[in-house]
Amino acid sequence: MDSRLGELRIDYKGKSYALSVRLRPNADNLVVFLHGWGGSKECFAGAFSSDALKNCGICTIDLLGFGESEKPVDFSYDLLDQANVVALAINSLKAKKVYLVGHSMGGSVGLLAAPSIKNLAVFINAESNLAPNGSGADARAVAKQPFWTFKSHTLPLLKTLLRVHPKRSMHIWARWFNEASPLAMYRSIQSLVSWSDSGKLLPLFKALPHKTYIYSANGKRRKDVVPKLDKSITYEVPASRHALMTDNPTDFYATVDKIIRELKY
Repeated sequence: MDSRLGELRIDYKGKSYALSVRLRPNADNLVVFLHGWGGSKECFAGAFSSDALKNCGICTIDLLGFGESEKPVDFSYDLLDQANVVALAINSLKAKKVYLVGHSMGGSVGLLAAPSIKNLAVFINAESNLAPNGSGADARAVAKQPFWTFKSHTLPLLKTLLRVHPKRSMHIWARWFNEASPLAMYRSIQSLVSWSDSGKLLPLFKALPHKTYIYSANGKRRKDVVPKLDKSITYEVPASRHALMTDNPTDFYATVDKIIRELKY
């Protein structure tokens, strides 16, 4: 089945925003992917060619401020506002069953959006931080910087590090970073650190009736998040680090498909 690029126009708090999406429609089963900090919907381009998901509809979304979506300067970029916009976008697609997959920051956005999504069959959190103080010293340091420091010094350095990274799969992330609004990046990481440190994310996740957690074999989440969860809802992706959908797309999408097929509700 072919996919197509499109735009969803969402009205939120008295304003209209355009979200860029790639969509392979399916009115019965729709898998929605949300990217992390600095990413874009193209992080999940492999979903459309995955044999594992060939019988599902797929929607990948650029969050506001990222990828090809609108980049409003008057938007808060708080994760809750992002989540509310995402929920409105997903509900507008009117799928009978929605399987929501959020990676990293997208996992936090998805978690906050989940209670407002109609016909949500399961929320799949991939490598998102759920533990207080788990956002890391680097993220905290960036969040405390003035915006001009982040835009003029920190962000260019991050892009350079991605471009020269010894792992070729990381080079494409530099392009995705270039597509994002520096303001969206800055406000998003501030919100991400704040939500992580609030201690609210883990209880919210545990309270969801239908959820799973995917983690990388070689990342930090297996130590700081997975031990806090019931083993029955956790899935490991081998040969991967934090960017598991680009590190090992075959096993990542096979895991998503496995979760969907094993649903008993």
